[in-house]
Amino acid sequence: MNHQTQPTLKTALDKSDDQGIREFVGQAAQYHGVGVSAQNERRGLTNWRINEAGRFIEAWIGGEWVPVGGGEVETSPETLSTMISSLPAPGIGIVRLIAITIDGEGAAITVGVVGHIPVPWKCRITGWVLLADRTGSIAVDVWKTTYELFDLSAHPVDADSITAGLPPGIASNVKGRGLVNDVLTWNRDIAPGDSLTFKVDACTDVQRVTLALIVVTT
Repeated sequence: MNHQTQPTLKTALDKSDDQGIREFVGQAAQYHGVGVSAQNERRGLTNWRINEAGRFIEAWIGGEWVPVGGGEVETSPETLSTMISSLPAPGIGIVRLIAITIDGEGAAITVGVVGHIPVPWKCRITGWVLLADRTGSIAVDVWKTTYELFDLSAHPVDADSITAGLPPGIASNVKGRGLVNDVLTWNRDIAPGDSLTFKVDACTDVQRVTLALIVVTT
């Protein structure tokens, strides 16, 4: 018979960070004799949280928070198994930025290609933000190509644009932002190893600007 004290979620709530949840899952697994695989240990608990009511652990699954276990009194072996098996794959659902600063070096930014950024993760673009150094207007197109095709000749070129004619832009302002979804018809999915190329299509007065693409790893 197991004489260990039944771990409770309340213990986890007393911790200031996710270490309490880690300890809770580990202790509960030991208490119930439920194995935690090396794969799940590597996944960690960075995509878990205590819900607002403080009664369940929720996991970020399929783009939403899903209750997967908890209760302040006890956790059953069945619930614990669900919690462990529902851990997201490593790195899934993490919000990151792909950013570039374009500098006209004391003059208005000129039209043309301004830089390339390789992307090491599989991700999807969900939005963008532009911040300028002064009031003005600018449009920055984004092209995408694979590492294999990148040769500065056939690729990347205008035909590799992913913005479907709706590039990030500022209009007589110092800032701009937008959401990217399926309605905008952007080619917003990026594969590991793809390169993004940034091209200024038009600019008035802006001398320095930072473009940040908001992505979520998939």
